[in-house]
Amino acid sequence: MQPTFPQIDDSTQTNTEIKNRNETWLYYLLVGLALAAGLALGYLLWGRNSVISQNTSSQDQVWQALLKDAPALGPENAPVTIVEFSDYQCPFCTRWHQEVWPQISETYQGKVRLVYRDFPLVQAHPYALDAAIAAHCAGQQDRYWEFHSLLFAGEMELSSLAFETYASRLELDQSPFDNCLADPDVLSQVQSDLSLGEMVGIDGTPTFFINGYRIKGAQPFEEFQKVIDSILARLE
Repeated sequence: MQPTFPQIDDSTQTNTEIKNRNETWLYYLLVGLALAAGLALGYLLWGRNSVISQNTSSQDQVWQALLKDAPALGPENAPVTIVEFSDYQCPFCTRWHQEVWPQISETYQGKVRLVYRDFPLVQAHPYALDAAIAAHCAGQQDRYWEFHSLLFAGEMELSSLAFETYASRLELDQSPFDNCLADPDVLSQVQSDLSLGEMVGIDGTPTFFINGYRIKGAQPFEEFQKVIDSILARLE
């Protein structure tokens, strides 16, 4: 049986990378104003490549919001936390997970925690939203990170068949998994990540915050190493 997914309303698909929409001028105006406000707020709170060393109240509130209620991998007391906004169908995101994250996790064992936030660019990547929902549904059966890894492994093109194949491989209970795929509450989780990303000025994937320091794009391991080593050195 092919799983069904809830449909996301176009008014919530605020992906700045996707601009060619057949909407009314009023829609463009409202989205443009909302996005500009989000970008301005994100810049004021974070800067282009800022570190939240100032520890202002507003910055701390945003940082705590980025950490809250999201899948996380690594020890809770890790001195370094990477918050990633990503898209399962984004080739640069895939490359980062295949090439860079393994180096980080191996080099800094026990010192780095990864927090994953969904930012599906739904009109460029038609299965990105469904993949995000499917990962959360696997998480309801305690297999989020295994499903997450399969999605980024690139073994299969993302599709409903791929999601069912991965669910079977992980021996998920199929009926609850399929029911979850159509659960509007799970869709709301992904939409919340999108809203949060817009608030901090995300305009492309992947984007990372390392203890508050922003890195945009699938930069090589060495760029992450510089930031992580700098943070660890200050904590010694």
